[in-house]
Parts: sequence; structure tokens; C-alpha cells
Amino acid sequence: VTVTGECFPRQANLLVRVGTPLRYIVDSLGGIPPEAAKIISGGPMMGKAIANLDAPTLKGTGALLFLTEKQTRRLPQTNCIRCGKCSGACPMGLEPFLLVRLSRAGDIQALEKNAVQDCIMCGCCLYSCPAGIPLLDEISSARGQVLGIIKARAAAAKAAAEAAKAKTE
Repeated sequence: VTVTGECFPRQANLLVRVGTPLRYIVDSLGGIPPEAAKIISGGPMMGKAIANLDAPTLKGTGALLFLTEKQTRRLPQTNCIRCGKCSGACPMGLEPFLLVRLSRAGDIQALEKNAVQDCIMCGCCLYSCPAGIPLLDEISSARGQVLGIIKARAAAAKAAAEAAKAKTE
């Protein structure tokens, strides 16, 4: 597990057993620095914020990243100028500015047509947006709605196929 961050005084790479509480790891390196505002499990792009250091390490725990208040502050949100930086940063080739616009309009069919379900939630669009728009938050919500509809559609098709099969038997 890599323990790092600009505010963390004793950065290290450690071999720990699966199940070791995160608090033990942090305490062994001197504890939480006072200037740490957020702790991320994983990397800065796809990692998740940790609310409780009593959580155990898991098989996939690779890093603990300590961030200061300045590093976690979002830019003030302004209007999208369609600069395309979010699209250029997207590894899936999506158009995040368009997905957010469609999400705000509630156009679920257009969201599916524009492949919001293909978003891998990496956060590249969020970090590249000069307008400070919370792209990932809005895309995540829209993605959940579209995936729910896709699953419901698949379940209905499966039920119809089973009913047709039962009818022929």
C-alpha cells in the first residue's frame, strides 16, 4: 500500500496483510497530519474518499492519498463555453459537456444514444473542465438512470422469451 500526499510527512510503500485496519497503517507512519482535509483510498482520479480509518485493507487497496484543503477545493462554477477539454480528456471518447446538458434536460433516450453508460467514472473530464462544472457528479447520476432502464429492458425481454418458450412447450 502506498501512503502519500503533499501534506503527509513520512511517505512509504508498505506490504500489509489484507484486513489490516487503515488506521494501523497511518498510525505506524506518524498519524494523520493536521493539514489533511481528505483521505482517498486509491489514486487521485478514481479513488474514493474514506470516512472511517477503521475500515480494513482489501485485496485491491493500493494507496492512501492525503489531500489538503487547497487540493480538494473545487473551482467556482461558471457557464460551459464548449471548449472541448472534457471531450479531449475522456478515455472513452464521450462528450461530457453534451451528457451533462442532456442529463439536465432529463433526456434519457438521448443519454443512452450518446453512450453515457460507457462512462468509466475516471474523473478526467472533471479535472480538465476550466468552467468548474461538476461533470462527473451529473454524469454518474444519469449513468445510473440509464443503466437501470437497460437492466429493466433486459429483464423484460428475458421474461418475454421465457413466456414464449413456455407457451410453445
